[in-house]
Amino acid sequence: MKKYRGKALLVACVVVGLLLKIPHSSNAITIPQIMSVESTTPDGSYKAGTTIMISVKFNGAVTVEGVPSIALNSGGTANYASGSGTDTLVFNYAPQSGENSTDLDWSNGNALTLNDGTITDSSNASPANLSTVLPALGAVKDLVIDTVAPEKPVITLSETGPTHEVTVSISYPSDTVDERYQMWGDNPAIYNGPFVLTSNRTISAYAVDTAGNSSETVVGIINIDTTPPSVQAKIKGSVQATYSNVVKLEMTGQSTDVRDMQFSDDNENWSEWESFNSFKPYTLPSGAGMKTIYVRVRDAAGNLSEAYPVSITLLASNEEINLALYSSMTGYPQVTASYTCCGHGEDDGQRTVNGLFDYSDGAHDRWTNYGGNASDSVIYDLGESKILNQIKLYLFNDGGGVKLPSSYNVQYWMNNQWIDLPNQVKAPLTPTGTSNKDGATKVNTLNTVNFNLISTNQIKITMNNGSASTGFVELEMFLNSTTADTQAAAPVVVAIDNLPNRDAVKLSDSEAIQAARAAFEALTETQKALVTRLDHLVQAETALHEQEAMLTDLSVESAFSNGAGNEVTIKVASPLDINYTLETNLFHIRADDEEMIVTEAYFDYSDWSYRTIKLMLSSPIQRNATAVSVDIQRGALWTTLFKLNNAILDRQIITFKSVDVIVDDQITIEDIAAIASRPEWHIDVNRDGVFNSDDVKSLLSQIHRVAD
Repeated sequence: MKKYRGKALLVACVVVGLLLKIPHSSNAITIPQIMSVESTTPDGSYKAGTTIMISVKFNGAVTVEGVPSIALNSGGTANYASGSGTDTLVFNYAPQSGENSTDLDWSNGNALTLNDGTITDSSNASPANLSTVLPALGAVKDLVIDTVAPEKPVITLSETGPTHEVTVSISYPSDTVDERYQMWGDNPAIYNGPFVLTSNRTISAYAVDTAGNSSETVVGIINIDTTPPSVQAKIKGSVQATYSNVVKLEMTGQSTDVRDMQFSDDNENWSEWESFNSFKPYTLPSGAGMKTIYVRVRDAAGNLSEAYPVSITLLASNEEINLALYSSMTGYPQVTASYTCCGHGEDDGQRTVNGLFDYSDGAHDRWTNYGGNASDSVIYDLGESKILNQIKLYLFNDGGGVKLPSSYNVQYWMNNQWIDLPNQVKAPLTPTGTSNKDGATKVNTLNTVNFNLISTNQIKITMNNGSASTGFVELEMFLNSTTADTQAAAPVVVAIDNLPNRDAVKLSDSEAIQAARAAFEALTETQKALVTRLDHLVQAETALHEQEAMLTDLSVESAFSNGAGNEVTIKVASPLDINYTLETNLFHIRADDEEMIVTEAYFDYSDWSYRTIKLMLSSPIQRNATAVSVDIQRGALWTTLFKLNNAILDRQIITFKSVDVIVDDQITIEDIAAIASRPEWHIDVNRDGVFNSDDVKSLLSQIHRVAD
């Protein structure tokens, strides 16, 4: 329709032009008039940087001076280019960024501007008539100016993390006429829909609209992972045997991309996947013997590692138990040495408790002091006290730089010092061990130390060099309980060992001391001979007897609870030694038969007579409690006369409520007066059987106390 309108307009202009050319007189002058507009540029969309040619046709030849221009509705300008001397002038328009129009036309009807130039008739130099409205360019052409780049495409991946394959989808903006993407390293291609990739690739994509504008290029990275991860594992501490059916696995050497792990007893039936962790407690199948655990891992892409086997021997529970065998669950024994060869921990003492007997040079499954001191010690921290009476030492001898020691000594930790084993007997008397060059074995390197029963948490082996450095492959500790006598004596040794040292004995230890003595006396003479540290029991008994001789009856003058019910104040008849440590477990408070927990016991330093202590409770005594009392165990208090208190039992505590008889949440003189005036309200504070001035004085000490 636009084209028909344009032709009609053209005909009208021609008619007008002809009329203007009809001479009205012999002296008529032709005035140049615009007859029509056209563009040789094809209809379509154009971006910045292109050139659009616009033709303006006059009714005759015109001459141009300067650079006339035409303002356009895109915001740009078409500048004169050529045509002077002819009836058609050509204007060129080069769109710039930011200039846009959906139908290119003039900015207004008189958009042609001379810019200080001229357009005149070529024959008579008459100025062109530019006052008439320019014919509409949009009426004859469909030109679109588009300098806006389209939105960038969106690359969507079915998986963003590592995976075996990825489906790639690319969505382009609606005005895209050229949907392209490129696999880096390949030529650009037209996008025809989602596609699948099975290898690592980088993709770029961009959109081109009808004007030829290109969008920003978007890049997608495809992370295809088909490489299986790896893992290694061992029993923590590299231990080779265990008495417990629960061990701790330690995963090592795993790939950095490991995500999950699982386990199997037979490499066929696997546990559920679980998040990867460097350590895993694992329950072995029941029954003594060699056990193999299989470990495998997977990465984020789902790749599986090969199964890694870990073996350990589950020892029978009825076997003689090696107390020095490292436990992967407890992390004990912990082994330290005064010196370890060879500066890099090759001959680590921790390897002497792993249950492995490897005498080869390269294994370094041993401890040696090669390059060390004339005498060096290895200490075994057992983590807790163990009862034992036998140690087995398997010496290492390479026939060169490490040979048999001239001697060795075994001690145990007791009373904060190292003590020689009681009645130790070594077999053989002289250290022995076949060289590994001559076939060293567990049998021909064994040195045994037997001794009386001990209970300890640490053992020290001191090795004295002979003609060379020295060392050993393994150390074992046993409770050799093959006889009924040993089995009977063992718990008595433990009971005595658990008693405090003499200077730490308190009256509260009386029950444990008496039980240890009773257990010892119940043994036969043969069994008694196996009990070590009997002197420790005797010293504890002596300390207990000395303290019992200091016991005295100590009376309580008053015991009051505060308004909040969380504090009890006790005043005794004799001055107390405020340097004595008060123990909360020796004070027991009951409220209506409910045990209250004492969290703190301390001296009230505001009492210059040093006769007052305070007890703090974890929860308050209820205000409606009717029967509140305290038990003070013997030895809880120490007087300035060097006496300990005998037990004070069921001592009444006077509650705040029982004194606040006016019931106004405070204790005043009115409360005391009311108590004194009414016999039924009398309170025998000091429990001497009568209500008198001493009781009144104690009650007066509570004046001005208020409910918290």
